[in-house]
Amino acid sequence: MNKKILIISVSVLLAIFLILGIIIFCFMKKDSIIYNKLKSNDEKFEIELPSSLEYTKNENTSFSIDLYSANDEVYIYASTISNENSLDLMQAITMDKTLNIENKQNLQNLSDIVSGNIKDYNFCEYSFTYFDSSYEKDFFSNVIWIQSGNTFYVLNFEVIMENVQKYKSIFDKIKNSFCEV
Repeated sequence: MNKKILIISVSVLLAIFLILGIIIFCFMKKDSIIYNKLKSNDEKFEIELPSSLEYTKNENTSFSIDLYSANDEVYIYASTISNENSLDLMQAITMDKTLNIENKQNLQNLSDIVSGNIKDYNFCEYSFTYFDSSYEKDFFSNVIWIQSGNTFYVLNFEVIMENVQKYKSIFDKIKNSFCEV
């Protein structure tokens, strides 16, 4: 009888350790995404994208970076803008936010402008959701303006609402990977 209890106890403990090991492995694997560097078309900056993101690069574009992933309906745009008018960063992003308010359909969940630093760069960002009539879907958009001297770099991350939670942290990692070359 004691031998049966001992065997059952050891089996239960082994099962618990196995389940805990699997859970820990899954969490560690989730945080160990491999990122690859992508240089902008104008070769002025680079960002890092997760290697798991299958994307198509649009070469016929005025953007410095123009990518999309058909699988998850993710869009990444970036522009380089010369600051010839000597606007400060807050003025520039406020003007951009006003244009988005005027031009997007069914704009909702408009955030305040938040400022911060990425490495040695100042940035401001805001986000919103909107309805895109050409796709007939709601999108989340995160707009980031980064200033370096007399140059603004604008990153725009967009994803359909169904995939927002999957990509918000990835967008943050891409933003934080920004670097001039």
